[in-house]
Amino acid sequence: MDMSKLYWLFVAVLLSFPLSLFPQSRWYVSVAGNGTMTGDSWQNASPDLQSVVDNAQMNDTIWVASGTYVGGFLMKEGVQVFGGFAGHEIALHERCLPGSGMNLTILDGCNSFRVLEQEASFEIPTVWDGFVLRNGVASEGAGAYLNENGILRRCIIYANQGFPGVGEYDDSQGGVVLSVDLRTHRARVLAGDDYGANYAIGVEGRRPKNEFADAVVDMDGAFNSEALQDARAYQVLYNSSTNAGEWYLPSAGEWALLLCDSSLNKASLLFEKVNKALLKEGKSPLNGRYWSSTMAQQNGMPSAWCADFDTQDMYPLNVWQYTKVRGMKSYTFGNDTGRGGAVFALSGSKIEGCLIYDNLSALGYAVCARGDVDIVSSTLVANYSMSRKITSSVIDGGSGVHVHNTIVVNNSSLIGSDANFNPILDYQYAAVETETELSASGNIKLLDGKSEFVDADNGNYVLRADAAGAWTGNTELLPPDLDTDLAGKPRVSLDGRTSIGAFEPSAITLEEAPVLTQINVYPIVLCKGEWVHIDLESPLTADGRSLQIELFDALGVRYVVQEAQCTNVIKMPSSAGIYLLMVSDGNRLRADYKLIVK
Repeated sequence: MDMSKLYWLFVAVLLSFPLSLFPQSRWYVSVAGNGTMTGDSWQNASPDLQSVVDNAQMNDTIWVASGTYVGGFLMKEGVQVFGGFAGHEIALHERCLPGSGMNLTILDGCNSFRVLEQEASFEIPTVWDGFVLRNGVASEGAGAYLNENGILRRCIIYANQGFPGVGEYDDSQGGVVLSVDLRTHRARVLAGDDYGANYAIGVEGRRPKNEFADAVVDMDGAFNSEALQDARAYQVLYNSSTNAGEWYLPSAGEWALLLCDSSLNKASLLFEKVNKALLKEGKSPLNGRYWSSTMAQQNGMPSAWCADFDTQDMYPLNVWQYTKVRGMKSYTFGNDTGRGGAVFALSGSKIEGCLIYDNLSALGYAVCARGDVDIVSSTLVANYSMSRKITSSVIDGGSGVHVHNTIVVNNSSLIGSDANFNPILDYQYAAVETETELSASGNIKLLDGKSEFVDADNGNYVLRADAAGAWTGNTELLPPDLDTDLAGKPRVSLDGRTSIGAFEPSAITLEEAPVLTQINVYPIVLCKGEWVHIDLESPLTADGRSLQIELFDALGVRYVVQEAQCTNVIKMPSSAGIYLLMVSDGNRLRADYKLIVK
């Protein structure tokens, strides 16, 4: 047989095998990284979560240790990602899920970026499980944007906002969003195209800033440009722009938002997002050097600072030299923007066992769903809309949106409509705070949704043992892989029951909960590496269960875990800083204490 035909026959046979028959790899990520940082073990964990995801292959898994990971992250098809690890586990069940309050693995959008995104539909179901998604900002799905076969499982999604997000291209503004100020509702937009190349500034502007440190703190591009009305670089911008009076030459500080320290030899996350948005829209990416409106003096000659995106650097150029021009402007956005403050979900995506609270958006202020979307065994509480123009419920969608075994309570809108209930959705075994009668079998109408939880006023959304949703769910509606709740408790009890919402019930109600009236820590001044005494009122809960003591740093890395005694001795970490002492029964936090170690 011809060897080339034999080769292609081999390839065809190889591709016919199911993916499960191929070797699978497991990768490891920790905040600071360890060892060689190759990610092939906990001892060599990588600090770069996105790079590990990008380099992983179909059917690989990624274990992510506790800590805060900053920036927007992209899902990759067939790569399953799990959070909640301390950094030593050898089995998946050893990790802590976020509802336990321990080993929190936090994905943080820094009030600028969307936290997690699935850019296209997947053929292979792909899950991110055990994370906290917070501080995301995007016009659609600030916490997460899901497509077909994208699955969020056992995640806490909170404090995300549906406003223009950094790295989004806004056609109405003619550019890509560069920065967002949520306090003032102002956003900076960088023009989608170069307005000119090989243009000199040609005149001397405002007072020069000759030191790099002074130049990069100049954020007054609009003010600077007022003194450059006759400059050639400004004129090409003015004459080429629509609504030209809004555009200005960026200052050195505004350009510096896109630059990084050249010694890092890596472009900034913002630069990568902005250029990606420009290319996606068929616009001109940033390359080469661009004029800023920040002046300088160089060799006695008037100069201006220039941003060079080939070298990721900034330096002054004589004003008679030639370089590119790109405009910038700022604008005010309102409360009537945004779809899906927590999640924007497209047909075929799933939200399983998640707690979604304290998110803001105009339309679908927890979830904006389009098509067939499953929201199962989740809790949606205390999400809100500040829009006075757009009428929407906390879940915005059609009849293909399935809300099963789910609690929807205490969500609000300035419009004053029934924020929790959307009559179009498919509710089954759902507990909804509403005045509307719920006709489908198994649904529960609640008049006071907060009473379902242990302590809703203080953000504890664990289900009470006497809640209406306790053990009243339908086990047949549980996804097959949702075997535990958000805190790690089994989803199905020994007698075959399950509950409505993200949590199975607390073993005791709030009134029965033991209170640790006193934790004594001495000496008063805590020093790194030294032993500390911790006295508890009791090492047991009211029902006789043992308590445990844990010590975490500010990133959620656990240093100490031990069974509690009345008198305990633990050693402080070798680094100074702020640490959190936590006393729990393994499922619920009983007390915490902030320690300042010098």
